[in-house]
Amino acid sequence: MTHSLMKWIGLGTAALMLAACGSNEEEILAIAKAQKMSKQQTAAFKACAGDMRGRQPIFIDGKTAVQLVKVPLEVCACHSKSMVKLFKDDKLIAHQRFAAYIAKAKRKPELKLSRRDLKTGSDPIKGGALMVESFRTCANDYVSKNAELGAGLIVPFELPKPKEKKKPEGEEAAPAEGEQQASKS
Repeated sequence: MTHSLMKWIGLGTAALMLAACGSNEEEILAIAKAQKMSKQQTAAFKACAGDMRGRQPIFIDGKTAVQLVKVPLEVCACHSKSMVKLFKDDKLIAHQRFAAYIAKAKRKPELKLSRRDLKTGSDPIKGGALMVESFRTCANDYVSKNAELGAGLIVPFELPKPKEKKKPEGEEAAPAEGEQQASKS
């Protein structure tokens, strides 16, 4: 009896916590209506908001980087325009790959999207670069237009240092190709 009661109390608590988190669906729809978005753009906006929820995108420029502490809905609303131009209407799920990529500190220098997710004629590498640049531009525009809300939203980020390869002890560096030929003569 006690075990059953504790189980129900735990389930009730979990349900209350999930209800408190809630969905921002109404807010998304209100922003979409205010900006007079099309159905495709609203769908892209919802996909972006869902994919970027809880993520902290990192923008890398050479050896320096900045991080977006949280992603405001207005940034996703702006970014959805690029999503609509690039992705097929039924392939907005591909945005999840972008969201995972942009939140990693250790990543490949360029994002390559899948051709099957892109509209005809779109290049996968240029499409990846377009997504990154679009998101960066939207974030910077949001911060510049909303000084109070944007304060502390973009912060410096220290990139992880690459690990140095250690040579096993007792092993010397192999001579260069030119040195090998000189020693054979």
